[in-house]
Amino acid sequence: KKTTAKASSTAKKTTAKKATAKKATAKASSTAKKTTAKKATAKASSTAKKTTAKKATAKASSTAKKTTAKKAAAPKKAATAKKAVAKKTAAPKKAVAKKAAKKVEAVETVAVETATVETVATTAATVETVAAVPAEKPSEKAVKKAAKPSLPPPPAKKLTAEERRIEASRELAKAVAIAGLDKKAERIEIIDVCGKVDYADFIVLMSGRSDRQVQAIANGIEGALRERGVRALNAEGMRQGVWVVVDFGDVFVHVFLEEERQHRDLESLWMDARRVPIELPNAPAQG
Repeated sequence: KKTTAKASSTAKKTTAKKATAKKATAKASSTAKKTTAKKATAKASSTAKKTTAKKATAKASSTAKKTTAKKAAAPKKAATAKKAVAKKTAAPKKAVAKKAAKKVEAVETVAVETATVETVATTAATVETVAAVPAEKPSEKAVKKAAKPSLPPPPAKKLTAEERRIEASRELAKAVAIAGLDKKAERIEIIDVCGKVDYADFIVLMSGRSDRQVQAIANGIEGALRERGVRALNAEGMRQGVWVVVDFGDVFVHVFLEEERQHRDLESLWMDARRVPIELPNAPAQG
């Protein structure tokens, strides 16, 4: 019985030890599994972070490349736009230059013809005067003075193309004023706005006493300049006859009904601008 009990106790202890070992093995296995799972999770997390970082780096690199490409393309686009604007601007300027050249040519032709007529008249008057005065014997002093070679006149100053254009515009404005006087226009003023505005060199103001007279003045100016080879680019307000504006390119003409002129008061806008005198034959200058 003692042997059996001892064997039974030993068996129980052995079983208990085995159970304890089994539990320890299971616990160690569980711990190992958890450790392995943690390592796998950490590795997966690290891999995911690396992948995300790579994607973010690639995206940032792509964005930087696009930004760099846009910056590189911007100057080219700006240069192309500038060229297009310059091309569009150059076309009207060329047209205006051609019109200005025609005006200069027409005004110069008129000036040459006028100068020729005045020269012929002066020469004729001189010949008549000489013929009327009895011949006298010249003194020795006069003879010696006549014998001396006369110096040539100083050369005329050459005008630049811009100066010639402005001079032609001034003559055109004077022609407008004279044409207005022929139609009994009143309070004529030529205002020099060279360098003050970019749409004209001279502005001519004048008044009429009625709407019909305003229309007649404007029509008379257009007709007189058409005879010189200069045509108006535009005319507005002709039907109403209250305020007519005629555009001759470098010269703008305003023909007012007197009440409308006082109301608009354009003169006060150009108080500091120089007035151009109106020179009439056998009459004092106006302005």
